[in-house]
Amino acid sequence: MGNGGTPSAPLRVVIFSRAGMVDGWGALGGAFEPLRVSSAYEAAAEVLSAPTLALVIDLAALTGRHLRVLEIARSMDVEMIGFGEVPAGMSSAELSGVRLVAPQAVGESLRRLAEAESPPPTAGPAPARPAPPKDADIKPPALLTGEELKALLEDES
Repeated sequence: MGNGGTPSAPLRVVIFSRAGMVDGWGALGGAFEPLRVSSAYEAAAEVLSAPTLALVIDLAALTGRHLRVLEIARSMDVEMIGFGEVPAGMSSAELSGVRLVAPQAVGESLRRLAEAESPPPTAGPAPARPAPPKDADIKPPALLTGEELKALLEDES
């Protein structure tokens, strides 16, 4: 997962899109800190500058010269969510690791990522190890005395 934020802080999401494409996404809730950028250069800078849960990509804004931002996100273990039409000539290898979703499904995909990123609640402290019974006859292993060791070494010569 990402190099996601801490559970107490909003999870950072970098959104690389054309203007107007994310207007309806204000309902992502307080769990996310959305940062909309308009260039791949800005997206790469934001991904590199702080822990990021996901990079959301408007595929129509993506061109061959922007593929480096995907490589950077992969190297930083940032989840990638793509929406929109895949540009003509772009191969599946170039989009490797990008989760393709409908624009209206981006919010739900981010919620699922956030749930997966959050640590599971703990049930409490681990149970203590039971103490050995007091009447148990536990003795440390016997060690050789100096005289016994000397006798053993003399026998080998």
